[in-house]
Amino acid sequence: MEWLVYLAAAAAAAAIGWLLAKRKAKRDGPSSEYPPNGTGENGPGGDLSGGEEGEYRNKRSGDLRLRKNELIRRLVDSIRFVETERVSDVPIPGSEPRESMYPVRDISMRPMRGIQEWRRMSPTAQLLPDEQFYAGLAVNSHLVKEYRQYVGKAANALIAVVDASGSMEEFGRVEWAISLVDQLIGRCVKIGAEMILIVYTDTIREVSEVTDQQSADKLRGRLARALHPLGGTDINHALAEAFRIAEEKGFGESKILLVTDGTAGVNGKMVSGRLKELNCTLHTVCIGGDLEDLRKLSSQYDSLEMNED
Repeated sequence: MEWLVYLAAAAAAAAIGWLLAKRKAKRDGPSSEYPPNGTGENGPGGDLSGGEEGEYRNKRSGDLRLRKNELIRRLVDSIRFVETERVSDVPIPGSEPRESMYPVRDISMRPMRGIQEWRRMSPTAQLLPDEQFYAGLAVNSHLVKEYRQYVGKAANALIAVVDASGSMEEFGRVEWAISLVDQLIGRCVKIGAEMILIVYTDTIREVSEVTDQQSADKLRGRLARALHPLGGTDINHALAEAFRIAEEKGFGESKILLVTDGTAGVNGKMVSGRLKELNCTLHTVCIGGDLEDLRKLSSQYDSLEMNED
């Protein structure tokens, strides 16, 4: 009979333990951990880990895609330029000539418009006998020098500096970069700005220019090849090339958009100095990484998680 007593005591202890656990679960409410950790009634292989957890993963993946697409939309919409005037002392396509207020290289001769211009008369007129000189002066027949400058709309440019190193192959980074560049091309064509694409690794892989719809279509057709991930990363070399182009072209306004996975450092002194010297703006997008130096140097900075699909 003694074993029956022990058995009854064990059963009572188990029942009490079960009741206490149930009361605790009721008091604490549902677990805040989500997705489920696969223990208890819904352990490994249970319906919750295979159903609700799968639903959670799908939702998270969808949210990440939305964030990726939203960042592209925001980046593309942010590409805007102020129209400025370009003045040159030599003819430029599409420009209009006007008289210069100061001496420039382009000089022409025209009949004078009044006696107030007598100081600009040609030396030949000033050497004429008084009778001929004053007769010509009376009817504005003497020639005067005119300096001409040419005025047109200043060209603006987006310089997209895009990382194509081997690490861009991870987590769909390169696919996101291709989609971004494709939409940036369309934006620049729409607003009449030039776009220059610099593809870099540990060297400058290529530099492409988009100035019209034809060059835009040509570049779009080979973006996947141009941005194929391979090689190391040298951000300093890539930005130095962007600064060189901005200086050489003399754009009215230059915006530099740097896309990188944040795996390499940057020469802050060089970048900061050149940005000020050329009056350029730098917008950095770190995908799947983060660089504090670039965050400090950039007028705009975005980072995007890329470790999930």
